[in-house]
Amino acid sequence: MFVISILISRFLGAKGLGNYTLIFTIGSIGGVIGCLGFNVGIFRYIAFYREKKEYYKIIYLTKFSFAVVLVFSMVVGLNLFFLADTLAAYFEKIELVILIKMICFFIPLWALGLTCFDAIRGYQDFYKQNLIEKVARPSLMIGTYFLVLFFGGN
Repeated sequence: MFVISILISRFLGAKGLGNYTLIFTIGSIGGVIGCLGFNVGIFRYIAFYREKKEYYKIIYLTKFSFAVVLVFSMVVGLNLFFLADTLAAYFEKIELVILIKMICFFIPLWALGLTCFDAIRGYQDFYKQNLIEKVARPSLMIGTYFLVLFFGGN
């Protein structure tokens, strides 16, 4: 991730790196709030129910957690969408309104990704866990980079 930051600062300059960091932080905070802590709970209880071999509870827990996270993260994204002007004015970066509004549509994906990652940790599937850690997260960062590059780099 450090290499990505170096590349972003090299190609976008200081202002572009600041915009990227701000947008990525807003998206990350929205995703974490959208999880409501279900990502931590699903990790704990999947491992707990796996040990007791109560697989039907794992299925119910997974469906329920993903449904709640999806609905709540959509609410968080919608609220952030309507508060984008206020947020951009607070940071004195009015040119980032469109980027803040665009990142709002990714908040449910972010929250579901966090929940999915912790569910995989609960299943103790280390191959998929490494795949997400080494491929999916850097891809998300690169996607955010291109979003900032095309819509608000400088």
